[in-house]
Amino acid sequence: MLHRIILSLLLASNLTAQDAAAVDESELVNRGNNAAALARVGELSQAESEYRAVIADAQRTLGPEKPATINLRIGLAIVLRVKGDYEEAVKESRDLMRLVVRVVGPEHGATMLIWANLARSLAGQQKYDEAAAVYSAMLQVLNQAKGNEHPDTLKAREGRAEVLLAQGKLKEAEPELRKILPLMELSLGKDHQQTLAAMAALAKCAKEHGNTPEAIALMKRASDSALKKFGEKHPDTVSYETLLKQWQP
Repeated sequence: MLHRIILSLLLASNLTAQDAAAVDESELVNRGNNAAALARVGELSQAESEYRAVIADAQRTLGPEKPATINLRIGLAIVLRVKGDYEEAVKESRDLMRLVVRVVGPEHGATMLIWANLARSLAGQQKYDEAAAVYSAMLQVLNQAKGNEHPDTLKAREGRAEVLLAQGKLKEAEPELRKILPLMELSLGKDHQQTLAAMAALAKCAKEHGNTPEAIALMKRASDSALKKFGEKHPDTVSYETLLKQWQP
């Protein structure tokens, strides 16, 4: 599903229909979908291997600037970040940013996806100031182009709030999370991955303030939803369940 969304975004841009007309594209897209399916259930090493193999074939047969090839590289960059290979995820995301901005422009959905992956990867390296700067740049573009409550803007606001939380800035992070969580539930869905991330971040804020009952209730909702949607092996599920067990009496 992720690949179809990104591919449709890219095809809707100024790229020509001929860019997606290569004979082998359908097979390559199907292989990318298989890699994404592996990632969704937490089989990240297998997903990475499949992405690398299909990207090599796509670059050879379609070329590096074709929508399908870019789409596959976006999938790989996300898997690297979720795996915790932050250094490589940052490198891949930076390379992709230069390419995607040139091909489809700075306001494009694919550009925002890579920008967010770069920010999250930097945060994973504990480079919070750099991550915050990326989110600030994203939000400047998004607020102007799409508005403060657009789903893409909400995702960036959530990511920035997580960075603020990681920096210990609870007074800034918590009010923002309380504002955006209900908006994300409405626009993205209650079980969307980033909605659950906002829920878990708000739970951490509550725990820091000593409100353990609210923290447990929020983290249980996030944990149960992640388990149902992503399975027990997914890193988000493991993270939420681990914290929930630590907090429960």
